[in-house]
Amino acid sequence: MKAAVYNARKPHMSIRRFVLAALLSLSLVLLAEANSCASIWSAPEKELASKVEAVTGPGAVSLLVRNRSSLAQADVNAIHAELRAQFEGAGMQLVTAEQAAASVEVTLSENIQSYLWVAQIQQGNNSPAVVMVLVARAGPAIIVPEAAPLAIAKIELWSQENRII
Repeated sequence: MKAAVYNARKPHMSIRRFVLAALLSLSLVLLAEANSCASIWSAPEKELASKVEAVTGPGAVSLLVRNRSSLAQADVNAIHAELRAQFEGAGMQLVTAEQAAASVEVTLSENIQSYLWVAQIQQGNNSPAVVMVLVARAGPAIIVPEAAPLAIAKIELWSQENRII
């Protein structure tokens, strides 16, 4: 009976496997992070699109998104792109402001507890309609530092025996 013969180990193969495993792990983490960021905003985007569609109905609209919050520009761009997709999915056609039957201006703002998305909808010469969506913060609420105590004191600045006037 012959003894088993094994090939000699090649050291560069283990390094390649390690690098491949590291790249695969990194890509999975980045993909999971991208999906979690997208899922954070998907529900409020759908809600805002449905509220806007209830006011405007299907048709040509223009969309403008303004950021008045602490959201990063990457988040604002992702929200804008997803809002466009949600509007188109709801039957609204996104066009330029000159071609639109209605213009929608979405302002991303915030308060201490949550984000507030406000859509101002202008249709022709009618008065603008406003719809709002509250969006929970992903992290903890903003901690506002306690204000310094206010003290009022009466201090004499000038004194003389004769009247000034």
